[in-house]
Amino acid sequence: MALYSVNAVRISEGGDIQALRGFETNGLTRAVIGSERVFSIPELLGLITQGDSFDLSFIGENGGKVSGGLVLPDGRGSVRAERGGQDREVTDLPRF
Repeated sequence: MALYSVNAVRISEGGDIQALRGFETNGLTRAVIGSERVFSIPELLGLITQGDSFDLSFIGENGGKVSGGLVLPDGRGSVRAERGGQDREVTDLPRF
């Protein structure tokens, strides 16, 4: 099982989430493993089904990383944040 940190989202003109961008991390220290890459929503949902996890990563006020919670299937073929909060939803990530 892998842990990925996602830091950007691609959203269609109609408002649908199309892809997330991120990288695999060491689950213990959250250190980056490998290169940043793009995950389509079907690919991401498949990886979650296989046991992998995706964490939202935001840049906080002090410049450090702030977690926005885990990315979970929304039951409609897309994703949502496990625990959002103000400015901490999937759609609040920077766009790419």
